[in-house]
This record gives sequence, C-alpha cells and structure tokens, in this order.
Amino acid sequence: MARKLISAIVVSALFVAGVGCASGGGRRSTVDAGAVTDAATATDAGTATDAGTVTDAATVTDAATVTDAATVTDAGTVTDAGTDAGPPDAGPSCTGVTCTAPATCAVVGAMARCVCPTGYSDPTGDGSACADVNECMLGTDDCAPTGAICANAPGTFTCACTTGYTGDGRTCSDVDECTMGTAGCSPFATCSNTPPGSFTCTCRMGYVGDGRTCTMGTSRALIYYDSGDTVADEACTALGMTPTLTTDGPTFNTAFDGGGFDVVILDVPGSALPAGMTTRLATRIAAGGGVIFNWWDLDTDAATQAMLGVSVVSYDVWRPVYADPTSPTNLFTVRETVPSPITGSDMAGDDGDALTLTGAGFIAARLDSAVGPGAIAVTHANRVLVNGFLPWDCRTADGDLDGRADMIELYMNEIVLVTR
Repeated sequence: MARKLISAIVVSALFVAGVGCASGGGRRSTVDAGAVTDAATATDAGTATDAGTVTDAATVTDAATVTDAATVTDAGTVTDAGTDAGPPDAGPSCTGVTCTAPATCAVVGAMARCVCPTGYSDPTGDGSACADVNECMLGTDDCAPTGAICANAPGTFTCACTTGYTGDGRTCSDVDECTMGTAGCSPFATCSNTPPGSFTCTCRMGYVGDGRTCTMGTSRALIYYDSGDTVADEACTALGMTPTLTTDGPTFNTAFDGGGFDVVILDVPGSALPAGMTTRLATRIAAGGGVIFNWWDLDTDAATQAMLGVSVVSYDVWRPVYADPTSPTNLFTVRETVPSPITGSDMAGDDGDALTLTGAGFIAARLDSAVGPGAIAVTHANRVLVNGFLPWDCRTADGDLDGRADMIELYMNEIVLVTR
C-alpha cells in the first residue's frame, strides 16, 4: 500500500508540473508545484513495481497535502500484496488422532491431544493409560455418611441405603420396623426400634425365646407381703411367671438367699421391714437385679430412700395416680393398657409418699394430675421401681371395666419394665 501511495504522489506531481508548463505564467500563481517540497524526497519512484496500480492520479486532490513523501521510510517492505489472499488457517484438529479407550481426543489450548474422562486419573499425562478413580475408597463420594453403602464402578460410583434405612443413597433415614409392623417379632415379644438401622425383639416376661419365637417359660418372682392378700402374685401368674409368696422375714430371707428369681417385689402396707431385708435388697440392686418396692413408712428410713434413689414426703389420704406424658416410657401401656388415673378403693392412715428423684431415673406417674408430685419413680437403669402409693388401696378398682383390676395390670407392666 505504501509503494502505491508513493507512485500516486509522484504521478500527481508530474501531472501538476506538466499542466503548469502548458498553461502559461498566469496559471502558476494558482497552482505551485513547489508545494511538494522536493519530488526527490521519495527515494525512488521506481520501487513501485507497476505505477499503473494507481488507476487515477486525480484521486490525490492536492499534491501539497503530502508534506514529505520521505516519511515512508521504505515502501519496499510490502513484497507482495497477494500473500493475504488465501483462506484462514483451520487450527488444530483431532483428525487422525487415535486414543486408547476410555480416553478421547480433545483440543486443549493450541493442541489436539488424548484426555481421560471424568472419574479417571491420567498418570502419564497424555491420556495413554487412564486409571479408574475409586471414589468410595478415597472418600470423595457423596453417599450418606450413615446408613448407605458406596459401590465403585468404572468412571463412577453408586450409593444405596443399607437394610434398615430408606432413601436414595445420598440421603438415608432410619426405618422404624416396630411401627411399620415389619420386624417379625413374636406376638409374645416386645419390639424396640434401635436406631440407627435396627430393632430388637424381646420375649415378654413369662416367655423365653429369641424374640421372633417366644414360648411359655419358667420365670420366677419372689414376693413379700405382710397384710392379708396382694395382687402382685396375680400379676405374676398372668405373665406366666411362678410366684413365691412370703409373709414373714425369715421365710423371705431364706428364699432370697436361694436365688434364681427374675424379680423381687416388696409390698409392705402395714408394718416395718423385716430384719436383713434391706441388706439383701442393697446387694440385689448393686448386682442389677429387678426390684419393685412399696412401703407405707418409707419416709422414716433415709438410708433406704438413698438406696432406692429417691427422697419422699408422706401423705395420709388417697391421691389418684396419673400417667406422666413426659416419661420416656409410658408405664401405662408397656404391656397392658391401664386407665389413667388409677383411683383408690380403700384408704389407710398413711397412704404413701410423694417421690422426688435424687439420682438418675425418671418419674413414670404423678399424684393428683399429670404434672403433680411423683407417684412412681424408676431408677438404677430401669431395674428398680418405687411406688409412692399403696397398691392395696386400689387393688379392686377396674376403671376400664375389662374384668381385671387396674392394679394387676399396672403390676404386670412394672414387672415387664424392670425385667426386660
């Protein structure tokens, strides 16, 4: 382009000079070839290979506008204007590139090369030896952290919830087989959901087996009762247990020392505790044995209160017993359904003691209302139960009219609780 410009300037200058000579002196005052300071300043007009490339020198309106053609240092730097006439370069291509599976060709930057797909590593850096990444082993999967299993696959992985869980593998929640009725426990067993992901079947008191199959067993209960009759033995019989009923201290102590009992029940509505009884109870409680304790005069014995894990305040009039809705175990539905409240049919001069926990445990029932003072306390990891009322006072009440005294049903639930 520069060389063509120089050629146009030179031709224009020559044309102007020629016109000036032909027109005479008067025309020189209008156009002055001297406006082009020196045509020789263009180093060589001949460097434009063909002056004919300037089709019309008149396109330069006034040669004076080019102050000095010498400002184009060397028009010869454009060797051939035709070198830009070809098609554009297509760039790198995967044509002819062969990759070893599972690698594929891809243009990376300015080069076509083999690359490993997602889920593979590239140990050689050239895609020639792609290696599967085991996300499960590396812990880079996104399976649920609990209740899921990760399975590796070429270039990927899968997540699935394990038995006892439900979900898509990335989110898994515990299945309550007991509530759903899918546990398969025996009709004579108690089903307990045990998150995460499992459950247990436990044969009820009076039955033996693995929880899925339960048959009548030979469980035994030792009962001490000091006044007339008790309903504790009827509860044991209803559960299929064999009760041993004692009514004096020496007989109780001898039977206790013989051992072999699943639960010991003390129902003492009218007298003091026999000699040697509290020592034996302390030994049993320390060993984790089941104990159900009822004593009208517990408020007079601080040592026994401490052994049981409660403190008490005595009362002398019957007070109805209500289930505590905040209790971790609903004692009124453990096995039998017991009406709440339990009402009294008899009264004694001292009807029991309001209970307060002094250690670990929970209040399962309350006096007067569902938020009243404690009526039943469960301590020592559910192995000891203290009734703060006298079962004798409500031994005949049948609030649900099912033909079985409410206290028999409550005793049955208490026995199941401390022995399971």
